[in-house]
Amino acid sequence: MPRGFTLTRRHRARWLVLGASLCVLLVAFLFLSFPFESRPPTRYVGFSVFSPYGPLEREFATDADRRAYLQEQGYLVAQQTSRFHGNLVRVPVDVWSLLAQDLNLDPTLPNKPVYQLDLAVISRALDQIQVFLDAGLAAIKHGKDPAGRPLRWDFWDAFFLGIQKYNLDLSKSPNDKYQPVYVDLLLADSPPTKIIEAPTDKTLQYFRSQTSRQRLWDSYSRLQAQFIRKLIQRYGRGYSRQGIHALIPIAAAIEMFNEPDYIWLPDEAIIEKALNPDAYPCDKYITQLHLSQIPENDLPGKACARQDGFYVQQDLALPHTETPLKDFNWGLKFNKYVASFADLHEHASFAAKDEIGRGNAEMVVVSSAVTHVNLDWLVRMFHANQNTFRYVDKIAIHPYHWPQHDIHDMRFVGQLPAPDWRVVNPRKFASDYLKRFDFIQRLVELVARRDPETSYGLAGKGIWITEFGIPTKTLGKANAGLRNHPRMFIYDRATPVPDGIRAIVWEDKWKTFLDQVTVDYLRRNRVEAFLLFTLRESLHYEAHDDSHSNFALYRADWSCRLDPNVLQRLTSLFLSFRDGQSRKSLQNQPVPANSKDICP
Repeated sequence: MPRGFTLTRRHRARWLVLGASLCVLLVAFLFLSFPFESRPPTRYVGFSVFSPYGPLEREFATDADRRAYLQEQGYLVAQQTSRFHGNLVRVPVDVWSLLAQDLNLDPTLPNKPVYQLDLAVISRALDQIQVFLDAGLAAIKHGKDPAGRPLRWDFWDAFFLGIQKYNLDLSKSPNDKYQPVYVDLLLADSPPTKIIEAPTDKTLQYFRSQTSRQRLWDSYSRLQAQFIRKLIQRYGRGYSRQGIHALIPIAAAIEMFNEPDYIWLPDEAIIEKALNPDAYPCDKYITQLHLSQIPENDLPGKACARQDGFYVQQDLALPHTETPLKDFNWGLKFNKYVASFADLHEHASFAAKDEIGRGNAEMVVVSSAVTHVNLDWLVRMFHANQNTFRYVDKIAIHPYHWPQHDIHDMRFVGQLPAPDWRVVNPRKFASDYLKRFDFIQRLVELVARRDPETSYGLAGKGIWITEFGIPTKTLGKANAGLRNHPRMFIYDRATPVPDGIRAIVWEDKWKTFLDQVTVDYLRRNRVEAFLLFTLRESLHYEAHDDSHSNFALYRADWSCRLDPNVLQRLTSLFLSFRDGQSRKSLQNQPVPANSKDICP
């Protein structure tokens, strides 16, 4: 203010108004620049569990017997999850179970990749698929399957009624220390390979087909969207529209399909479950099993040799060539699969978001969960369709930990590799980055950005771990040929290790995880849900060591597989993470669960 200047009453009023305006602008700037929530987000903990439509550990004389068993198991799953201080279970659902028929309509069709089928054969198959999709779309609106029978909700209903019954019993005990359990509806589906790889419309016309590529894809997408809406209407927590309430309102989330980076791939890009695993043997995608079959460059015509059950590149004394992951071209068919899934992801998540809004359901939409922390697949989805993550609230990952394919590794949190993950070649990424639990930190860097372009559409999203686990891996028929492998086997402490087998102790690896991955670490890295795979043994998802490995904490009869002392530590992690308490604040507090609760 210049010397000698005297404020009049009018000038003083103007300065006060100006100052107040500046304060308002400053507060508005801070509000917009530093987003916050009026209350902490709901944190979920719990388990990814079996499908009521999958194979179970016993046979049933009638569907009524199976429904009774599923309702009992739903109650027990909710009870044990709640006693773990969990509040969410993840349950697979799919439209084909509802319709009692999938897209494999012709049992006489050769079990071959689409590219090995005659064009006349695939054209006839696509006509059948179109008729089935049209009938399914018309029928599902009226609560019927294409054959005119009632839709097959019964097994899900039975399982969810068991969960609801537990929650109702819990509400009758106001002094109970446990919480009700809700459901994450996991959409689980294989890619419609015949539709994605359909011949050109000109070829279809030549074979007098009655459909087209676009019509097939539109019908498939519309059927998935209709199914999603029906799921939310039937199970959505708090869903109510025009006076009609959800039948069993226990779903708090819906998750957009499972591990597309492992499942939604051309047959030529996969090893496990491939119809022709020998095709392009040294050009497999980064989520596949054998590192030697994941390429370092995208040059065609790699020289490969079969060795000990898998392939390795031949040493032809040629110059070493690498292609960065960000520039890697996996081919036109691979790109078609990514683009198809990105399109489905957008439309499915929109249908979910829209139906949740219409019924004011208390639900969130979770993205498709990628294997491990596969940022490459998320980036490729965004590049294929910039709206693919627009309607999701959370980003789901499965950060299983075995870097360099070493299942014995126990450095869950450590120093991340120095080079940017985008500039290393695919094999290096698969070896050193993809299968590290702490690679989640690179995802956090993306969701923390504000710009949709540089975050690849992930800006501001919460992070959900919808699967994590540590398996036992014992000598069995599936891995008998690997008995001399030095870093392959994991045995629980109660099971004797066979002579000549080098193994680590399952409980020791769990303890190391719990020492390193603290509640503070999860919260600092924006994790809002932490679900373990899996709660109890079943015949689904390779839950037994003889078929693959066993992640289950409980046996099918609900006896403990994991040592009760380690289970007790897991309940402590669940409780403190769920309620937003730090490890330090819980040091002197007893864990409410006791050994009888967690090992009945």
